[in-house]
Amino acid sequence: MAEKEKKSLTVKITGVLPSVNVIETTDYKNFDSLVKEYINKTGGVLTKILVNEKEVPMKFYDDIKTSFFEGGEVIELEFSDRNYVLMNLFESGKDYINKIKQNLDSVSKQALLDSEQSHEMLQAVAEGFQAMINIIMIAENQMFFGKAIHTPEQLEKIKKVVSQIVISQEKKDSVDLSDIIDFDLPQTLEIFRKIFETAEREMKKEKSN
Repeated sequence: MAEKEKKSLTVKITGVLPSVNVIETTDYKNFDSLVKEYINKTGGVLTKILVNEKEVPMKFYDDIKTSFFEGGEVIELEFSDRNYVLMNLFESGKDYINKIKQNLDSVSKQALLDSEQSHEMLQAVAEGFQAMINIIMIAENQMFFGKAIHTPEQLEKIKKVVSQIVISQEKKDSVDLSDIIDFDLPQTLEIFRKIFETAEREMKKEKSN
């Protein structure tokens, strides 16, 4: 019986410990297992993905992580120093939290008026929340290797508040929307703050070990 033809792909690593590697498609179960292998090798954080010279936004990582290789692909992965990247992300997250807090009164008043500005503000808040959730997922997957820095209850609370905002906007219930902004949003921001502080403590603990 003829030996089955082996298929290969090229993996280019840039940033931390750059290299070019030709591997067999069977060496890794899927894209996620490939990435985790190079996270371990480089000790870095994945900050950019290119597949056949086309960039894949990091927010789509979960959509492609179970993909398998057919052969012939050129995968380029950029890894950056994880402590530097994640500390910057956490700082950006905390700055964003403070910025929202400073504008809650204005957003609440605009919501009562059912103004276009309030809808734009709340859309920006929802997008900001998703960005902060992405930061948390990156930290857990690439810094803490699957160790959770948030509880299911915390994430559920965040999702619930975002859902309530969307529903109230669709119903044009300006009073309910204002109440959510006044009472639920501050609690949600506090949840994010606690998660980021937990992450920073874990990073400092790991650094001291």
